[in-house]
This record gives sequence, structure tokens and C-alpha cells, in this order.
Amino acid sequence: MTIEKDIFKDLFIFEMANNHNGDLKLALKIVKAISKLQKKYGINAAVKIQYRDMTSFVHPGFRDRTDMRQIPRFIETDMKKDEYKQIIDAIKAEGMLSCCTPWDENSVDLCIEHDVDILKIASCGCADWPLIEKTAATKRPMVISFGAYGLSQIDKVNSFLSRRNINFALLHCIALYPVTDMSFQLDIIDKMIKRYPNATIGYSGHEEPKNNIVCQIAAAKGASVFERHVGVPTDKVKLNAYSLNEEEMEEWIKAILYVRGICRLPNEEKVILAAEKETMKVLNRGVYVNRSIKKGETITLDDIFYAIPCAEENQMKAGEFKRNVVATKDYTENDPLLEKCERLPLEILRSAIHAVRGILNENVIPIGDNFVVEAYHHDGMDKIFYTGAFFIDIVNREYCKRLVVLLPGQMYPLHHHKQKEESFQVLTGDLVLNVNNKTFTLLPGELCTVLRGDMHSFYTNDGVIFEELSTTYVKNDSFYDDIEISGRDPIERKTIIKDW
Repeated sequence: MTIEKDIFKDLFIFEMANNHNGDLKLALKIVKAISKLQKKYGINAAVKIQYRDMTSFVHPGFRDRTDMRQIPRFIETDMKKDEYKQIIDAIKAEGMLSCCTPWDENSVDLCIEHDVDILKIASCGCADWPLIEKTAATKRPMVISFGAYGLSQIDKVNSFLSRRNINFALLHCIALYPVTDMSFQLDIIDKMIKRYPNATIGYSGHEEPKNNIVCQIAAAKGASVFERHVGVPTDKVKLNAYSLNEEEMEEWIKAILYVRGICRLPNEEKVILAAEKETMKVLNRGVYVNRSIKKGETITLDDIFYAIPCAEENQMKAGEFKRNVVATKDYTENDPLLEKCERLPLEILRSAIHAVRGILNENVIPIGDNFVVEAYHHDGMDKIFYTGAFFIDIVNREYCKRLVVLLPGQMYPLHHHKQKEESFQVLTGDLVLNVNNKTFTLLPGELCTVLRGDMHSFYTNDGVIFEELSTTYVKNDSFYDDIEISGRDPIERKTIIKDW
């Protein structure tokens, strides 16, 4: 069995309500209904059923009890093993993922026998360690709901599964059926995303079927897995108060897809739309000359004014004008200024500083007030977005601690130290480190030590913040392999920033 690493990305889990009432024909009908929607909307879909070994799951002394409504329901909806296998095979035949909640250890074994793709631990089992251990030992992707349990239990499960290198998702859930208004507590999704970076975070809903606001809020908060009870009503089967019929399933899917569409950032960046730019042409002030100007004349602030619209394609906008622009053509009074002002190296450096501050703030890494920043720009300030780095000096005694920030695509050139030994530990992002011609890719939490004399360079694809822990930092102890870089005055290579 091959499972993609991103199996939980934008995953819809359709749980058969009341375990399809133990009816094989009804189960296959539900699979077909879900498959139709999966194909129509192109979603990543999993269909979930439940396995219970009734010979061991319910204590013999309680099997005939009718005062505990769950026990007779479990017994009535039980099926033969080969019937369960038919359902799993039908799910896979439709191109969907199979998912199963095993309620006991024997059922875990049956899941593996049936080659189930995803194993689910229900809320009532998220503190059942014998069951969790048995399920984790299969190494299958796991989903765990936490209705009636808080962060302390989620912490334990997260740590347990993380140490075993399991691909897993943690679902916020309220164990009410249906959930009453004002009981959803969806802010916990924000906390879970920050607190459990190794897991996929999702939402398992029990709200009444027409309420799609809750799932939309969960989607907007960043939940990636969504689970609902679903079914197909018949003359004999009536859906419960928190399960979706076919029409309600479709509305649920559409509601989540709509929010994903309006929230999602392509490549984590804001895309400026062409229609936005057209709108701004009228609203942005453009630069105009207030007198006749001959080609070759120097244009100063006294020679211009700002007004809407910024109508010309190449017209300079307010905020772009720099002092002493030289005219490349003749202008008459009130003409739009069509000159270009090249960005000064210092402006490019300042833009990079703003980006570094933004990355630190985004990742909630405060650096206090007592620090010095060294902005390295080995090939010049104007190329700092390509070559360089930002070193934030925190402590420099017999030991040294520095935070290092590289912007996306930035590279620090090959060099070595004669006096300093240093260790790098990534806090966020990715660091590709080359040491003595061996390449290491470090992700958050990973560590690498560079010894004195080791030739090393590093770069990042998506941006990185890492800690440099070292012996005392000594100025002029960096010896570059590139002759041009090593030949430059240190002032050309870096800028000291004490107040940004």
C-alpha cells in the first residue's frame, strides 16, 4: 500500500452514520453517493466505517442489557468480516480513501487485513493507551478526535505519535450530539496549529446539518481535515440530528471549498490582481511637472506636483520621486512625469530589513531591545535579497548566541572560521547547509555543528530563522573562498544596524 505524504491535505472524511445501520446494501449506496460528490468537486475524500469485535468488545454480563442504548445499537449494526471487506473494496474502487475506527485491538488487526488506508481513534478512545499503542504500531496514517478532552491529553497523544514518526491528524471536536450554539470553541484550532506543528489539524463536526457556518470558520482558521456523519435515509432509516443527507453533504462541501477559495494564498504570497492595478490608476496620485522642462535638465521637488489620476502606463507615482531626476525628454507644463528612478542600494537594504522584522513578528520571535544587527551584503546592498544574511547578536561572551535570518532564496557564501566553532539549530523554515562539500537540509529543531576550519555555506528556499550557538564571536574571523568577496572592505560587505 502506498500512501501519499500529504494524505491529510484538504481531506473530507465522510463517516457513515450509525455505521450504515449494519446494512451492506445501504453502505454501498452511501459509498456511491459520496463518490458522486467526490468526482463532481474533485475533493480528497475518505469514507469511514467502524469495526468492533463484539465477542470481546462488550463484557459478557452486559450484552443483553437494554438500559445502555449504545450496546444494543452496536450489536444490531454488527456485520460479518467479509461484508466489511466488501465496503472497503467498494470505497477504493471509487478512487477514495478508506478509513476505519477500530474500537478494540482485534479490530485493528482486521483493519490491516483489509488494507484500510487511515485508522481513526474516536474521542472516547483518545486516552485508551492500549488501543492507541496497537494502532500506532501499524504505522498507518492516524486521525484522532478529542471530544471531552483538552490540551493536556492532546499533548500526550501528539508527543507519543511524533516520537514514532506517524503521519497523523488531530481533530478538534465537541462531544455533544448535536453541538449546541456557543459551545464550539473554534479558537482552539488556532492554538492547535501553533502548538502541534508536526500534525495536521482538523475539525470533526456534530452541528445540525443546515449549519455550515461552523465548518467555514474552521476552514478560515486553517483546519485541513473535516469530518461529518453522513447517510442516505430510507423508508426504514431516519438520519439522526447531526448527520448529513446527500443534499446536505453537497452544501457542506461547497461551503468549505468557498472559504478555502477566498482565504488561500498562492505560494504564501499575496497576488496583486490586474483588475486591482486598473482601479489604482485612477486613485493613485501621479507625478506631473509644473513647468516646461528640456531634455537633460535636472528635475527637483520644486518642479513637480502630485494629482490624480496616475493615467499613463509608465508615469511615476507619488512616493517614487527622488531628488534630482534628469529629464530624458522634453516636457510641457502639466505633463505626466515619465522618468524612472532606480532604487538606491540603501532603499533595497531597508526593504530587506522590513522583511526580516516581518518574518520575526510572523513567527512570534521577540528579540527585546538590547541587540545589534549585522546585515551582510557580500555582493552589494542592491543584491542583498540574493546574497547575504541578517545576524542578530544576542549574547557574546565566552559563549555566543545569535539569531540568523535569511530571506527566501538568499544565500550566504562559502567561508570558514579560524577561531570560532558554531552550531546551527533551525527555529522555522529550511536551511540547506554545505559543510566540506557535504550538503545537509535542516528543518525546525534540527541541529548541525561546524568546526573550526570547516568550509561552509548555506542558503534557504522559503526563508529561515536559526540560532547560532558558538564560542566567542570575533570580528574578521570569516575567511571567504571567493577572492572578490574577501578582497572587499568589510564596510562594503556588511552594515551594522542598532535601531531599526
